[in-house]
Amino acid sequence: MILFVILKHFSECFILFSLSYSLLFGNNPSHGKHLKLLLLSVVIYFGIVSQVFKCHIFFPI
Repeated sequence: MILFVILKHFSECFILFSLSYSLLFGNNPSHGKHLKLLLLSVVIYFGIVSQVFKCHIFFPI
């Protein structure tokens, strides 16, 4: 059950990153807006990772 929740979070993160990547390197010339969206998705991704793993797996400080 926990593994399913983790996989669900990572699939959502992957969808978010792929959308941001396609927006960033797409045909639309407004790269500033898309770069902000990519940075926002990175922030959301690390927020989800820290909630799921409490940062101990990726940041063992």
